[in-house]
Amino acid sequence: MGKKSKIKALQKKNANDDSDVEDDGGTVAESMEDGMSTPVRTKAGVPSRLIISEAVEKLSEKRFTTRESGLEQLIKHFQTSYDSTEDLSIDSYQETILTQLLRSIRRPPSLKEGKLCTHLLCLLGLYLGADEVEFFTNVEKPLRQLIDGTRPELVEMRGNALSCLSFLAFICGGVDAGYRTWEYCARILRHEDPTVPIDVENSNDDSSSDTSDSDSSIGEKPAKDSLAQQYALQSAAATSWVLLSTLRTPEEVLQRCMGDSFSLLDPLLELLQYHDTANPGSMDIKIAAGKSVAYLWEVAASGAPVASEPEVCGALLCDDPNTVHNILEIVKQVAKDSSKRISKKDRKEQRTEFRAVDDLIFKGEAPTESARMQGAVIEVNSFQELLVVEALRGVLGSGFHSSLRLFSVVKEVLGVEYVTSDMDGAGHDLKVNKGSTADKSRSNCRKQDRRSRQMETDFGDGDYGDD
Repeated sequence: MGKKSKIKALQKKNANDDSDVEDDGGTVAESMEDGMSTPVRTKAGVPSRLIISEAVEKLSEKRFTTRESGLEQLIKHFQTSYDSTEDLSIDSYQETILTQLLRSIRRPPSLKEGKLCTHLLCLLGLYLGADEVEFFTNVEKPLRQLIDGTRPELVEMRGNALSCLSFLAFICGGVDAGYRTWEYCARILRHEDPTVPIDVENSNDDSSSDTSDSDSSIGEKPAKDSLAQQYALQSAAATSWVLLSTLRTPEEVLQRCMGDSFSLLDPLLELLQYHDTANPGSMDIKIAAGKSVAYLWEVAASGAPVASEPEVCGALLCDDPNTVHNILEIVKQVAKDSSKRISKKDRKEQRTEFRAVDDLIFKGEAPTESARMQGAVIEVNSFQELLVVEALRGVLGSGFHSSLRLFSVVKEVLGVEYVTSDMDGAGHDLKVNKGSTADKSRSNCRKQDRRSRQMETDFGDGDYGDD
């Protein structure tokens, strides 16, 4: 009996296995048929519409980690190199995404969720394009309340919110919003009350009564424990002011830079002098201030006599010669700094950035850079162009190289008239297969070039000769 039972059990098991195979085969066939009807797919083979739908559903979840996952998915969607704008389209989800983003900002969100929200808002601005005044009006007030807020858990978000506000004003805010945000950034730099009237005629903000977190404390000098956050906000204000000033004439920039008994160089000098070994972001603050100074000197040089001395250009920016002198000394010092207070890697990065600033101010040599994008090659020949490109890179991330095809406003901002069908610059497709002989050879050449530049920098600056 035991042997017969085992035989029957074995036969039953084989029958079940056969049915499973048939079911699996039917499932595969059905999935293949479904796949044939899917018009748009991402590189991973998953329909882009399905990814967007899943991400939008996550934005309305109560658990903040789920919302953060949805935000990351949407950011990745906008930074993906699609073949056409149809693959990027979110037309049927646009209003839902904006509503959920504004709700998250007013909640207020956690630090990570808030930063993801501001990043996605910047990408939405690029997607919508220029002169989207209604969109900017809807997001301006929540962002301003976030910048003016004083909640301890959100104080680190103020710089991100200000950068987002200025970027949207630059891309799609229009003339009036640009001037309004420009003045707002200048007030923050002056430690003044940043309150500027907001045009909210068409705003859909339903939380205007919640202003208890906005007490205009930006104008007050910060306490010692919040000094790093205050400097981070000041740095964001300086970068934002410079970005918006690229839309104005040199004469207007010089007029706004040097107001009554105040110059924009004063807060920039404070940022250049800031150093905190306990704050890893202090070097970024100093570099941002250095680039802002270089841009202002570039603007001043355009209105000064030919081959003017740095002090002459500085006099067009500030009435106080001591401020101009201190800024020039700091630029020269940092460009050749070999101090051991910071790591060797950070010291080299800082020197590299400030050498470009030094070359512009003291030698009149503008920075040059060539960026190969899909369909065109972008040439950068000034700090004004460099700062605009860096702002776009910061938002688009890995999708910057394909942005000319997907975002019409990027093409307009960068001044590109024609985009070719080539994948690498304006010429032929120079794509090399990963792991091929050509790829390995090119990688080895790049490594040798980096070693040569590093040795030249090390021995040229005397890093190994310091005691």
